Amino acid sequence: MIRADTRPIVLALAPAGALWQVALVLGASAFLAVAARFEIPLPPVPVTGQTFAVLIVGATLGARLGGAGVVAYLAEGAFGLPVLPGSAAGLARLSGRPAATSPASLPRR
Repeated sequence: MIRADTRPIVLALAPAGALWQVALVLGASAFLAVAARFEIPLPPVPVTGQTFAVLIVGATLGARLGGAGVVAYLAEGAFGLPVLPGSAAGLARLSGRPAATSPASLPRR
């Protein structure tokens, strides 16, 4: 059972200032963006490194900071930064079936 007063691993090892927490959230977002570049093309949906990265971010930063890192990553992709798998970006990429697939795995027309 997890105790309610348990601190995230990173905050137990480092200072807990607000600037440090912002740096951790931005670092988590960057880690997710790098992990998105690693892809195993399996039909119908390719597997990216993001699954592993989300687990690592959540385990090290905890629910609050880890969730903030994932939200920052999604916001970066929605605002047009090419951080999503396949160097994609944009709000349309985050909705519907193409959000789960890379451009390489979509049918050619």
